[in-house]
Amino acid sequence: MTDHNVIKVHKDIMAEADAMNNTHGVRQKGGKKYLEVKHRITALRKNYAIALGIDTTLLEATEKFVRVQAKITDPEGRIIGSGMAEEYRDDGYVNKTSALENAETSAIGRALASLGLHGGEYASANELDAVDRKTEHQADAPAPMPDDPIPGNEDDSKGPNHPSHDWQAWADTQVSAIQAMTQPAEPLKWLNNNKNYLKQLRQEQSFIADVLLENYKSKKEELNK
Repeated sequence: MTDHNVIKVHKDIMAEADAMNNTHGVRQKGGKKYLEVKHRITALRKNYAIALGIDTTLLEATEKFVRVQAKITDPEGRIIGSGMAEEYRDDGYVNKTSALENAETSAIGRALASLGLHGGEYASANELDAVDRKTEHQADAPAPMPDDPIPGNEDDSKGPNHPSHDWQAWADTQVSAIQAMTQPAEPLKWLNNNKNYLKQLRQEQSFIADVLLENYKSKKEELNK
């Protein structure tokens, strides 16, 4: 492939990422959209197959934080894009068990953004790869139980208070509620109350949904021993 063709292919991928941001982008606080890393990787592999490599390195891991670097390499092994990310283990319930995974995903997102695969503004990709985990978290509060209907959970509408505006903060609150459960019936009631939200969360940010459901399953098993 000539240099001219490579440039054309890459421009096409960048345009595809921008288009995917309109159709698959997750709207965040302030109205900006964030195209998840998995969709950007799909665009990369669709056009380059395995010609480009994605390598990640754990730079540092302590009891408090993890730091990861990601590199995009060409067929000759030359670095053509890179990114770094840092996650604190006490920054939300998801990070307590999966800080390394979050850091790796964010680092890959930044590396892809350095190649123009961000599906939005470059600055926005850098701001949102961590889904605002580092700066904003809602105060922990018990999740509503069956007798307390959850506004908006009966349908797929996304009003101003819908948790999709900050899935990470909502998940942190739900994990807090799950950990506070003491009765065997509570986990299933919680699942029934939040099934619509969980369905949307899995479609938009599957990793957070998986971690949340792992907490649900663990608590259910614990209370039903």
